[in-house]
Amino acid sequence: MKQSQSKSARRIVVTLPASILHDVDWLADLEEMTRGELIVEAVKRFLKPHLAIRKQIKQAARKEGKTYGTFDTSAETITSLKAELRKPRKVTKAISESTKDFKTGRYEEP
Repeated sequence: MKQSQSKSARRIVVTLPASILHDVDWLADLEEMTRGELIVEAVKRFLKPHLAIRKQIKQAARKEGKTYGTFDTSAETITSLKAELRKPRKVTKAISESTKDFKTGRYEEP
């Protein structure tokens, strides 16, 4: 993967603990990427599902009948929030679930 500097890209400084930096360097070498390319790819993979959810929420908010509220009392709001908490959630493991494209795959503990 080649990093392209578009007009909207900005250079930032990321501070990582030495142990994580060691792992990043090891994985970057295995993936034939630079350290920076690996970090950019990891951030993209982490953000992608979250940004997709955000997009869906914005689209739903624009549609009639797809939003929560308005509630007349705080008790109604709390009841609604508690009901939402009880619903099963789909857990997105952004990086670990999307590693199928990495050559090294996903590490599974014994």
